[in-house]
Amino acid sequence: MQIRPALLVIAILGLCLGCAEAASPSLASVEGMYVLHSVAGDRLPAPLATSGALVRIALADTLWFHQNGEGEHVAVYQFRSADGVGPVSRRRSVFQFGVEGDRLSLAFVCEEPFSGRVVGCAAPPQMRGTVSRNALEFDVAFFFRTPLRYQRR
Repeated sequence: MQIRPALLVIAILGLCLGCAEAASPSLASVEGMYVLHSVAGDRLPAPLATSGALVRIALADTLWFHQNGEGEHVAVYQFRSADGVGPVSRRRSVFQFGVEGDRLSLAFVCEEPFSGRVVGCAAPPQMRGTVSRNALEFDVAFFFRTPLRYQRR
């Protein structure tokens, strides 16, 4: 039996397209825990953001992604200023996320802690970056130095 060259080319192209789709991340493939490794190339603890003389230092930062497109963020940080070092603080927030190609977008739920009232915040998505098998790298993160590099645990 002879296979026509045109059919062979179509079959190979179909296989290649299938491979590309399989390599693209999905909500399920992002699922898991990621720990912040570095901020703008600096390993933790590292300056995360500055506002005048006030510096927010990232001590620990973890993202959890669930298959349903929702996630949790827990950050431990400390503020430093010319007047000294502030207490260590912990913050928990929730977000929704989406994947398009190799790009990941996070939209944080903007609520005032413990009250449930919606407060002003940057328009979503507040963080955007790339997804690889074992890491996330956010090149857009409103208010924070970038890139933010997270390692899968």
